[in-house]
Amino acid sequence: MRLRPVIDLLKAAFPGRKVDGAFKFASDLDIGQFTSDLYVVPAGHSTGENGLVNAHRQVRTHSFGVVIAARSVNKAGGGDANDELQDVIDDITAALVGVGLPGHDLPISSVRGQLLQFKGGAVVWQETFNTTTQLRRV
Repeated sequence: MRLRPVIDLLKAAFPGRKVDGAFKFASDLDIGQFTSDLYVVPAGHSTGENGLVNAHRQVRTHSFGVVIAARSVNKAGGGDANDELQDVIDDITAALVGVGLPGHDLPISSVRGQLLQFKGGAVVWQETFNTTTQLRRV
């Protein structure tokens, strides 16, 4: 799956945030310093069974993640950092869910969110999304 269209969608939705791809995320994770706000990373794919005789058709589900690298901007005794993270998650979900990508059969859907890392006051969270294509031969 090509992730450039997703990166472009997020850049348009969040002009004040820096959005990068998987290799930048891997590099930043190695050095422990996140230089972007959001990273779009591949999360795998799965392919269903062939549903035809004398031809070939399989639905392939593509998964990708949007990784949020965040530190609380609130001071001690201020607002809830969890609420800040949830606001970002909600905004990302609103920007992506229901959008069709070029060459894909179904629009983007939300799958799950998970904590990847919590270290030194930084939270690294991934929201995972799906879309589908078809493998065909007649």
